[in-house]
Amino acid sequence: MEIRGDSSAFIQQNGVCATQDEMDALKPGTIAESESEAVYTGCAERNLLLLNRWDWRTKTSFIDFFHAVLQECSINNVDAKGAVFYCAILSRTSFKNCILEKANFVNSNVKNVRFDEDCKLEGACFDEAVGLESATIKISKDKNTHSLLEYLDENGYFHSEGVPEDKRYKLKKKTFNLFVSKLGSLDSTQRTQFNSSIDALKKLGNVEIQKIEREQYPTVSQLTDVSTHLENCDGCVIFAFGYLNVSDGCIHENVVGKDRIEIKDGLYSSPWLHIEAALANIRQMPCLIIYDRKLCRDGMFDDAIIKSDKNMCAFPYSDDMSTEDKLIMRQWFSLVQEYHYNRTKQSK
Repeated sequence: MEIRGDSSAFIQQNGVCATQDEMDALKPGTIAESESEAVYTGCAERNLLLLNRWDWRTKTSFIDFFHAVLQECSINNVDAKGAVFYCAILSRTSFKNCILEKANFVNSNVKNVRFDEDCKLEGACFDEAVGLESATIKISKDKNTHSLLEYLDENGYFHSEGVPEDKRYKLKKKTFNLFVSKLGSLDSTQRTQFNSSIDALKKLGNVEIQKIEREQYPTVSQLTDVSTHLENCDGCVIFAFGYLNVSDGCIHENVVGKDRIEIKDGLYSSPWLHIEAALANIRQMPCLIIYDRKLCRDGMFDDAIIKSDKNMCAFPYSDDMSTEDKLIMRQWFSLVQEYHYNRTKQSK
């Protein structure tokens, strides 16, 4: 097996992110020889893949790329029959000489994915996959490149002999509704940061931004109103910008001991943002928190809370989003895609 990538590619193992020490210990191009555990790294810095237990030489091997970020990679010579690529991000990835029969690509991102003529895809399912209109495949003894849609039946299953046009898979236009929580009033810097972040979110897919401006909040039953908005959303984005600056204060002023905490120039966000984050979390909705670097990380923004919840992701705002932050955003969006898939299936 060989996996190569020129951009950051990262797979979570058992839902836990690899540590920096684990990444630093690996060298680009490493191929592990162990049957029980394999580690593959590509050419780029921090391009790490940690894969779960399998044995490539048996027919009973099972590979789970659930929510994997594998974009812009070249995946070669893989026997991955029945592999799970559910909600994986595979945009601009190429597959060469891979056995992918009965693989599950449901709800994955296959924008500009390329399968070569030696790939075996019989029975693979691409239902609800994003970017199908741009995915291509080459067929053996045919020099032309074909649209993957030419080989998908009405239910999204691949047939190597092709599918008549009237029985082919019909693309489903999907809109991902994101509930955005922010301060009622933003200063000029915060407004710039908010707008640039919204632009980045819209590049992830067909996104509609849902928000309640200060003047739109009802005077009663505010929590019910927020919950109603969340019912039709697939993800929540919290812009945890500074709201209250405490130059000199104290927590538990009249308490003696470790619970008494002095505050010097502490920056806090609005309590309402914590409430909206909690309402989204109760629904197990994917929640992305973009916070001010100087913010005191308490309540729903506490790092320990975020790291312990698979549906929560966070990173500090910066004018130039780092590769790692972009990766966090894409991983969060794959959770949004899964949430949308489950929400819309239940409503049918």
